[in-house]
Amino acid sequence: MSKREKKPSLSNGYLMMTILPLVAVICILSVFVINGYGAMVTDLNVENLETLAEVTLLQFDSAFPGDYALRSVKTAKGEGLELLKGTEVISGKPDYFDTWKEKTGADISLIYADTRIITTFSDKNAARAVGTGVAKQVADAVYGNKGVQKYDNVKIGNQIYITVYLPLSNADGKVVGMLELARTKASVDIEERKVLFPVILIAVLCILFFSVISLRFAGRVLNRIKALELFLTKVAKGELKESLDTEVIKTKDEIGEAGLAAISMQKSIRNLVDKDTLTEIYNRRYATNFLQKVLEKAEVSGQPFAVCIGDIDFFKQVNDTYGHDMGDIVLKEVATLLKNSMIGNGMAARFGGEEFLMIFDKTGKQEGAVILQETLEKLRQIEFTCEDQKFSVTMTFGIVDGNVELGQDALLKLADEKLYDGKQNGRNRVVV
Repeated sequence: MSKREKKPSLSNGYLMMTILPLVAVICILSVFVINGYGAMVTDLNVENLETLAEVTLLQFDSAFPGDYALRSVKTAKGEGLELLKGTEVISGKPDYFDTWKEKTGADISLIYADTRIITTFSDKNAARAVGTGVAKQVADAVYGNKGVQKYDNVKIGNQIYITVYLPLSNADGKVVGMLELARTKASVDIEERKVLFPVILIAVLCILFFSVISLRFAGRVLNRIKALELFLTKVAKGELKESLDTEVIKTKDEIGEAGLAAISMQKSIRNLVDKDTLTEIYNRRYATNFLQKVLEKAEVSGQPFAVCIGDIDFFKQVNDTYGHDMGDIVLKEVATLLKNSMIGNGMAARFGGEEFLMIFDKTGKQEGAVILQETLEKLRQIEFTCEDQKFSVTMTFGIVDGNVELGQDALLKLADEKLYDGKQNGRNRVVV
């Protein structure tokens, strides 16, 4: 068996056209916001480190005034070097920077030439990274009188840092070292994520909110379209009495207008199928279907009904004398009279030519004959005018009681025989 071809879904199409682009836009905007905010956070951290470095240097100069200088000293391991600032030996004072690290969270190093003399950095053995050097490009930039250097991707040990290098100068203006302040990129990323979490959460909530709103709106629209589709499908199958869901035409938008147009089309089709185009009363097809339903209902309920066939007397003479246009006017007038007479009693239809069929629902032939006689009196009083000539017409009716055992064809034949009897006996009468 071949696979059944999948029917295109308007719902899926709507999602593709609305929600997915919305999600894509929000995601793209979120990416831009996240990236932009990440760069902004990095820049702010670099600026903060620069400010912190300047404050640290001011405090350090205040605590230890004077120029930087190296001098040789004897140690247990032999000759060594120690760094002085003024008269103070600062190479043995790491606690000063440790305190700053505790307060600020930033690692601090005092670098003389290109070597860390005092530092809060630790090596892989957890020992202070004293004696480690800085990258050549950093040293070249600082000692090349290029001022403060800032980096957002410096590898120190096994970690990536955001760093600031502040030149250290003696009284003669010569740069002899640098103050290094650094924060791990990981710690900056943690701060960034903490701030970005609400942004991402808001973006997700926006997607959900607009998706729900869009889906609810789409659901209402699609339900109306489906109801309209179902209505049109049934009409196409000939179910011309099908009612359209009122929700379709409740809103006066494009779908509502389409619904009203569909109802109008249904009425037009019903008129074409069920009604005579000239007289605008029911046609023979509708009348025989109606009679069949009356028969079926009477078979169950036992209620009385009657069948009548009427014919306009000498209608051929009307056409021959006054023309077919005048004959059409007579047919329309007679049809309107019969239709009005049958309101609340049953229905009237044009059976063919100048012949009409009346079906009395819940009424027997005696009561029906009375109604027909009153109708005939009204018809006699109607005057038609054609080129200053006045004339009137009459009708002959044959009516029989309904009998479910006889069936439709037999009843119509009996009513036609009654009509024939009336024609043979002078016309202008109701024959029971």
